[in-house]
Amino acid sequence: MALLLASAAGMLGASPSAHALTSAVSVQGQAAWARLQSRAQERGRLRVLVTLQVPVQPEGRLRTQVQAQQQRRRIAEAQRALSREIDPAHARVLRQSRLMPVMLVEVDQAGLAELAANPLIAHVQEDKPVPPVLVDSVPLIHADAAWAVGYEGTGQLIAILDTGVDTAHEFLTGKVAGEACFSTTDAF
Repeated sequence: MALLLASAAGMLGASPSAHALTSAVSVQGQAAWARLQSRAQERGRLRVLVTLQVPVQPEGRLRTQVQAQQQRRRIAEAQRALSREIDPAHARVLRQSRLMPVMLVEVDQAGLAELAANPLIAHVQEDKPVPPVLVDSVPLIHADAAWAVGYEGTGQLIAILDTGVDTAHEFLTGKVAGEACFSTTDAF
């Protein structure tokens, strides 16, 4: 991240075309960026997750609440700076994270090009769901070990904060108290 920040700081005096070659595009690679541009052209507008050039630590690793507040302030300042720089005719901020330097932005092709040229940006990716696979998630959270010693969750209320659940699954039928999506409303 430090190398990336040094690279971004060096770009401030460069021309827009130089920005496009050395900012988010070079981090992601030309092929990945070309696919993103193609999707924006094909769909007209595209929702993207924009990661800003703000170094962060998980708040659990910060020693004090003051450090967490300072980090949140740096994130908010960077988000405001990007919001001021984007052209509303080509890009619209839909959501901002308070805890991470990430914004959900809807862009057209010109807006995507603006993001590529902006030195405040570390990464841009399409906002699309990636469904979890049970074969991966069970071992990841060691659920099989919990089941082996008899834990099954009976009588417990659990909040799941992830990519979502299949509420029609036989294990969850009649057991989901509520759900909400805080990501995209775009149909895929």
